[in-house]
Amino acid sequence: MAQKIIIVGAGIIGASAAWHLARAGADVTVIDAGADRATDASFGWVNASYFANADHFRLRAAGMQAWQTLLAALGVQPLAQGSLAWDQPEDGLHRQYATLKDLDYPVEWISKDQFSKLEPGVARPPDAALFFPSEQVIDAADCATRMLAQSGASVVRGVRVDALSPGKVHTAFGTLCADDIVVAAGTQTQRLIAGLGADLCLRPSPTFVLHTQPARRVSRHVLATPVGDIRQRSDGVFVMPTDVNHQSDHGDAAGTRLDTLQADAMGRLTSLFPDLGLTSAGLTLAHRPMPCDGVPIVGAVCTGVYAAVMHSGVTLAALMGDLISQEVMRGATNQTIDWLAPYRPDRFAVT
Repeated sequence: MAQKIIIVGAGIIGASAAWHLARAGADVTVIDAGADRATDASFGWVNASYFANADHFRLRAAGMQAWQTLLAALGVQPLAQGSLAWDQPEDGLHRQYATLKDLDYPVEWISKDQFSKLEPGVARPPDAALFFPSEQVIDAADCATRMLAQSGASVVRGVRVDALSPGKVHTAFGTLCADDIVVAAGTQTQRLIAGLGADLCLRPSPTFVLHTQPARRVSRHVLATPVGDIRQRSDGVFVMPTDVNHQSDHGDAAGTRLDTLQADAMGRLTSLFPDLGLTSAGLTLAHRPMPCDGVPIVGAVCTGVYAAVMHSGVTLAALMGDLISQEVMRGATNQTIDWLAPYRPDRFAVT
């Protein structure tokens, strides 16, 4: 009989795990409460130009490669190709450039004239910027939907998981049994794992994402700017996390006034594109799960229960789905140990 696996969470990580597990021959059921999913509000930037340490860079770079294979299998094209960064003083850009060149990461130092050829719509182009030609943008919510549909997994939506025990998922509508459980529930992961006597050390890192009304299409790259990370969709809508440096792990929307936040973000965005007459279409709150040390948490928390929670889930999802599938189906392999050794749950205290 096929190995029966329940995945808690239908965001980008849970969907990728379902896709890979089903292709490996598992009988997969996905249960999703339908709320607080960071995937639904994701900026969608797949990159390795921002990283915590050498191991984390290697993981993110492999995640980018894994997306090439997965996008082809899903029949999906990226929404944008390449990113431009001038989000720090020029000496900081020089350090980042040198570090990434030493790591053999595709990066180019470009002048103001070169920048203007790539992004002619940006007012006051920077004197210098870094260009990352291999970075992409994906529609995380669409990719998650496609992975679940193509996996053939049974998907139960709108049902909150109340508790877990080895081999059992407890809900208000009864208890489901499985050979293995994968917890990819984002910000709800800690609540579920705590009942098993584990502490994954997650903290809230909510951030709002601004969307504008459609405007004339002038930008075709991700822009990491001093006023925030920005991209323009093919329909003309600008997307911008309101945190100036949303790649960091310090987002906090608590206590924020929505009117002030929206006006401030629109002011920063308009400063780069003053001639487009941009107007806001609204804000979406992204409930980002954030490990306390900023790097992924992936692995078994007890017999039969496996957890996966991370930032950035979008960059890492394609690779993580494959590694999770290998470990749940066959146990740790040389490949999974190589990739995941720094990210095991047992680096945090067990309660």
